[in-house]
Amino acid sequence: MNCGNISESEILSKLDQLQMSVGEALCDDFDLPRTVASIMSFVQFMNTELTPTQDLSCSSRSTVAVAVAAMYVSELLQSFGINFGKQMQQQAESGNDLQLSQVIDSTVKYRNKIRQFILSPHEDISFGKDYEDLNKKEKKKVKFQALQPLISSSDDIRKEFAAMDIQIIDYRDDSSWKIVTKKKKNEN
Repeated sequence: MNCGNISESEILSKLDQLQMSVGEALCDDFDLPRTVASIMSFVQFMNTELTPTQDLSCSSRSTVAVAVAAMYVSELLQSFGINFGKQMQQQAESGNDLQLSQVIDSTVKYRNKIRQFILSPHEDISFGKDYEDLNKKEKKKVKFQALQPLISSSDDIRKEFAAMDIQIIDYRDDSSWKIVTKKKKNEN
């Protein structure tokens, strides 16, 4: 960033003034309007100091003083419950949560299709020449044995998700999922 010369001593002096002003205002019946005015005045000063310029002959950057000032203001705002970094992080995480939800939904849908394929009757699948002569229970057993690799894959997905605290719930014709908290896992 190209900005003018930044005086480290001036920043640290203004920061010291801000700390004293905030301390006095908060000790004076928790005077928030005066506290906020002091913070705003300091932020305005810092913005002026950090305003980009065309002058490329900067000799003093004072990045440490700027970092100390930024950290103090950030921690001060956090003490009042204002956290811009956390808000941006939460927005990013909510996007990640949506993405995770979509991935899980897709995987559960895929798993359910495999499961439905396995459980529903198919004329185009041959289970042997004597299959039609078997009773219902025997047919189910032969079908289960023939499709065992698919059933195992479906169960493996369930186990992998369970290890990540995601429970897959099967219903007759569908499947769903939910995130299981540690407390709920211990109760079951």
